[in-house]
Amino acid sequence: MTRSTPMQRGLTVLGVAGCLALVSACGASAGKLGTDASSTTAAPVTGGASTTAGPVTSAAPTTATTASTTTTPGTTTTTGGTTTPGLSSLPAGTHYVYFKGISQGSIRGQAVSLVTFDKVDFLTGKAAVAAAHADHAIPASQDFVYNDYYISNKNPALRTMAVVPDAQVLVVGCNGGCPTPEPSSIDAAVAKPNELFKILVQNVGSDSTITSVEGVFLP
Repeated sequence: MTRSTPMQRGLTVLGVAGCLALVSACGASAGKLGTDASSTTAAPVTGGASTTAGPVTSAAPTTATTASTTTTPGTTTTTGGTTTPGLSSLPAGTHYVYFKGISQGSIRGQAVSLVTFDKVDFLTGKAAVAAAHADHAIPASQDFVYNDYYISNKNPALRTMAVVPDAQVLVVGCNGGCPTPEPSSIDAAVAKPNELFKILVQNVGSDSTITSVEGVFLP
């Protein structure tokens, strides 16, 4: 450890005092000379401890960024993203279908499962009897249908629609032999092409989506 001599300590004190005097003189000179157009003099602070503001830095220039959308082949650009073209639409509500296949696509940029199906009319009671008569499925004199339901399929055209990712999917238990539905997946439902399913359709703008799928028990 090095000890300072009395002479060195005296020079140190003198140096500090000299610096303070120099600062005071510079401040007085600045007050007399004023400032140029690019400098700013802070107002004196009265009372309490004084605060010295740090150096002011100029803000970085702001650059406006525009998001770009890349459209891949086989998709069409809509508000909010890309949508797989050629999708079908149905009125909002309940419909009955037989699934025929599944693939992957997108709705407004969101990845979804696309199911292809054959829509049919599932009827009960008097409506079932009337439809069966119209299709010549029962004699004109018969006033009932077996098991009180009738499935009519006058339009065999296939449709393809998106299933929302959080759609509830239920299948008929016991491989179609139990009336109690069981939670399942859309892939498992599509794997049952001979089983009837009830779907719930909701429309957002021009897009029709399936929000729930439930197997129909047929005695």
